[in-house]
Amino acid sequence: MDYRERITIEPGKRSGKPCIRGLRITVYDILDCLAGGMNEDEILADFPDLEREDIRAALAFATDRERRLVGPSAWRLSGWGSPLKLLFDQNLSPRLAPRLSDLYPDSAHVRDAGLASGDDEPVWRHAADEGFVIVTKDDDFRQRSFLRGAPPKVLWVRLGNCRTAERETVLRARIADVLTFGEDPHAALLVLTREP
Repeated sequence: MDYRERITIEPGKRSGKPCIRGLRITVYDILDCLAGGMNEDEILADFPDLEREDIRAALAFATDRERRLVGPSAWRLSGWGSPLKLLFDQNLSPRLAPRLSDLYPDSAHVRDAGLASGDDEPVWRHAADEGFVIVTKDDDFRQRSFLRGAPPKVLWVRLGNCRTAERETVLRARIADVLTFGEDPHAALLVLTREP
């Protein structure tokens, strides 16, 4: 398979990581899902913007990159009183927003805002302008948070390889931490793991 038709690299999108067809879904995101035990059908159900060939392209890209790396000539290259709105990044399933709407009403996914293929900057601006907290499993927005501070705030979900249901469980279990974070005017980043 020629993965070059499906893998794109844009400096302003996901910090220049290899993405799928200009979307904000990286090769790593797909590999992470597979390593977490998801099959192709589960990935396609969680990420409706993907196509089966995208998963194969991600695997082909990773295989080719690994081959080059090990080869002889390789070089490395808002507060308690109001609902907190979460904006889920493209590397998280769009199913999370409706599934968590009882705790985080008015939350959305980047694809709902027409930003599924957007660079990092428009996603950042949208979140800041609309009062969202960006939720991501990647460190791109964490880096921006360190450089710029809030708004918007960034919620970095660091669970490693896992299913969407596990991410939902953690976001439910840690609601007190998330709401405290939302209320703190000085906090810009919250890292969520399985253990508090």
